Amino acid sequence: MKTLARAALTVALFIHAVGAAAGVVTFSPQGEVKEVSQIRATFSSSMIALGNSAAPAPFAWSCGLRGKGHWVDDKTWALDLPETPPANTDCRFTLKPGLKDQRGDPVSGPAFRFFTGPAVISQSWPDNGRIEEDQAFVLRFNAPDAQPSSLHCQSSSLPERIPARPLSAPDRAALLKHLKLEKDAARILTVRCGQRLAPDSKLSLIHLRGAGKPDKLDFQVRPAFSAAMRCQRENAKGPCIPFKAIELNFSSPVPEKLAMAVRLSGGGAERAPLAQERGKGEPVDSIRFAPPFPPLETLTLTLPKDFRDEIGRPLLNAGRFPLAIKLGDYPPLAKFAAAPFGIIESGADAALPITLRGVEPNLGIKAVQLGGQSLRLSRDADIMSWLAKVQRYHESYLPAGKGRDSNPRPPA
Repeated sequence: MKTLARAALTVALFIHAVGAAAGVVTFSPQGEVKEVSQIRATFSSSMIALGNSAAPAPFAWSCGLRGKGHWVDDKTWALDLPETPPANTDCRFTLKPGLKDQRGDPVSGPAFRFFTGPAVISQSWPDNGRIEEDQAFVLRFNAPDAQPSSLHCQSSSLPERIPARPLSAPDRAALLKHLKLEKDAARILTVRCGQRLAPDSKLSLIHLRGAGKPDKLDFQVRPAFSAAMRCQRENAKGPCIPFKAIELNFSSPVPEKLAMAVRLSGGGAERAPLAQERGKGEPVDSIRFAPPFPPLETLTLTLPKDFRDEIGRPLLNAGRFPLAIKLGDYPPLAKFAAAPFGIIESGADAALPITLRGVEPNLGIKAVQLGGQSLRLSRDADIMSWLAKVQRYHESYLPAGKGRDSNPRPPA
């Protein structure tokens, strides 16, 4: 019986070995792909001796791909391509006739195919984000001689297509030089939408690829250049608080020299914006005027002539300037003179100072007796612990029965 069992097991293993012929487990890429940098195949059994990475390639291919083939390990072969194959490249890989694995068993499998399809945009400048109203686009394709007629612009502010127009030769040359793309000029289109785009609109730059899926690049057109004054108020329709800063914010950066020429006048004085920490000559997107300002006055915010942003766009709301800014009075105030804590001297005349401003003349003030316990601290660690506790409950409250320990740990 044991002899029969061994024979049956041997036959089963032989049948399994015959049935599991060596072949290709994975192959990539396959089907339509835009860009290819490597061909890679994995086999079901060892194909080479370990360390023999320069062994011959297991495939033959029908297209003119040039690259360096090598074995990654005993089962994996790769072909590294020095450049992306051009558009409309159709490659077919077949196993070489008589191919055998390391044990000498034949290797079989189907043919594998990939194709790059019609030309696609492989890279663009800019590639995303905000653009100008007359933005120029630099588009690199995966094939030479792409035509501008295959491109159009679609703006959210217009229902119809906007043709894409090629840039003039000098503008194109300047962009290619700036981006260091002169050697790749045959595969690059430089275009601009056929009309100026509406500020703050959305734009799609679309490349039609025949029967293939179109390329689509989405952008946001920057908003129009405008300036807005901001100040703190007691309510939305009230005047500005005179002891808070007044700011002027720009929707687009402004040259530093122009921004620092803005003036705020009134109350017998003319004020310049505060200097800001930034690189010399760096454009600014906001300026700030420091308080205090005279209460119940009307100030005037004046811009220099021909006020423009860093790309030369005029101010959309220039008609609002000079801008009148009404100031209110100092609001009523009642607050303790020290914060986050005050020091009260011990003794019969102990008092905690309070600052009053703009409250009723006959303010009724009552003495309040506060009960408590005394605690004498001599160790620095204990004093710091209690100071931390006071800071923790500043502008908050202390729940009843909490925080009575004589030597609490500082809060984490």
